[in-house]
Amino acid sequence: MSTPLLIADNINREFGGLQALSRVSLTVEAGEIKAVIGPNGAGKSTLFNILTGVTPASSGQIIFDGQHIERLPAHQRVERGMARTFQNLQIFPHMTVLENVMVGRHSRTNSGFLSAFLNTGAVRSERAHDQRIAMQLLELLGLEDRAGDLAGDLSYGEAKIMEIARAMASQPRLLLLDEPMAGLPADAVGTVSQAILNLNAQGVAVLLVEHNVRVVMNLSHNVLVLNNGCAISHGTPEQVRHDQAVIDAYLGEGAHAA
Repeated sequence: MSTPLLIADNINREFGGLQALSRVSLTVEAGEIKAVIGPNGAGKSTLFNILTGVTPASSGQIIFDGQHIERLPAHQRVERGMARTFQNLQIFPHMTVLENVMVGRHSRTNSGFLSAFLNTGAVRSERAHDQRIAMQLLELLGLEDRAGDLAGDLSYGEAKIMEIARAMASQPRLLLLDEPMAGLPADAVGTVSQAILNLNAQGVAVLLVEHNVRVVMNLSHNVLVLNNGCAISHGTPEQVRHDQAVIDAYLGEGAHAA
């Protein structure tokens, strides 16, 4: 049996006297789509921030690809193969869509400041390589026709997909998506969902926080449910859907019909 790509073991986080997370553990297998769900204030975003190095854990271990990373800063976790998006869009509206995605290549860039300033042959070759990768991602996610447009001219759903492409530009093995469906119109939800499935089909593991229960149940292989900073359930979407503790805390009695 293979070792999980990501192991988070007994993660605790306190803010002053508030216990935001209490002994939360999860694993993500290579090639898996796992969702983290729960009501507002359950600790989902705190868990994401800890996993990606934005916020330190008060205690606990994080092992990625067999190596402890709990003491590594965020940029070194990206270099090791983790990437994330944020709930609030972070785009450069006056740059093109292609240029926005190429920004995600910075962790894979070898050229130093002087080489870039002198625009050496190596820099030009590297830039062309980065552009090819960015364009391939836009094609994979169905956004190639907007490559030359300003990012600020995209619809909200297109901008979400562009941000996913930018995160993928660092060539991660694990992509963490923070509420990718938040604020999307109904017709865009299916487009973004398909983009996630396309990435997963390429072998990328996905960990997502998401409030759209229907999306979670359709996309995920496994689901972790948090409530008041604690894990209250874990299993397949079908198992979680019928867990009375989850119904009481989050899904409501209509979950069986969802």
